[in-house]
Amino acid sequence: AGLVAGHGLPATGVEKWIAGERFAFLKASHPGYGRLREHVVHRRCIFNLKSHYFLVTVQALGGGNHRLDLYWHFAPGVVPPSSAQDSALIWRTENAALSILPVSDHGWSQDFSEGRVSSVYGKEVTAPVLHFRSSATLPAEFAVLIQPMREEATSPGKLVRMEADAKNQGARAYRLNRHEDCHFIFFAESGKDWQVGPWRSDAEFMFCCIGPGGRRHWVLSGGSYAEFGGQRFISCHRAIDRLEIGFDKGNKFRYCSDESVLDYLSDQTVIAALAGSSD
Repeated sequence: AGLVAGHGLPATGVEKWIAGERFAFLKASHPGYGRLREHVVHRRCIFNLKSHYFLVTVQALGGGNHRLDLYWHFAPGVVPPSSAQDSALIWRTENAALSILPVSDHGWSQDFSEGRVSSVYGKEVTAPVLHFRSSATLPAEFAVLIQPMREEATSPGKLVRMEADAKNQGARAYRLNRHEDCHFIFFAESGKDWQVGPWRSDAEFMFCCIGPGGRRHWVLSGGSYAEFGGQRFISCHRAIDRLEIGFDKGNKFRYCSDESVLDYLSDQTVIAALAGSSD
């Protein structure tokens, strides 16, 4: 009791929650490190592309230099990878496999350790733990992609951090090359314009996936427009809570929280431009 005397439980808060048709998005935070001399807020964003993967970003918001530790705890019986230094860490059971893919060139140390799990009172067993560690000046961020590995030969892909322009540090963006698809995921502060390379928007969250055969999937949330290379392909006369459009397996789909706010919608310019672009 002495370790926590005078400190209540941190007030966790959900900043954004969207349950889409083909995706889900959560942004939540807590000020549990407010007792530190330099106040630190822990924020986590989770994007789930349903039936495919979870992208998890962890932010430490504040100032000063801090030691940062991230722990991923696995169930008893899960077999860890042969090396903790692999770019993609494949964890296995007898009948399944799970990939933990950290963002490329993250600069954090990573290792395995042995933790303990108690599924019932009075009984404790060992279980593997994946540990990432860094000493960093805040704000700092780390990202991992979590996905099931359905086939032995399947590549987990490559996750890369995209650098925002100097005037747009509030935007964070990732590019995922996975199988034959290219995915772009953008996180930003609500109500602020941002630009990352040729991409520009005021959305709090945006997602784009383009694949062969015309396959595509767009998500815009908490914003009123999206542009690529100066060409506007989504325009609304006010911020929309959720817009989800795409084309998959020969079928178009479109889900919108409020059709009345849509002014313009066309993605052909972006698809043509991305065909010859690495951005």
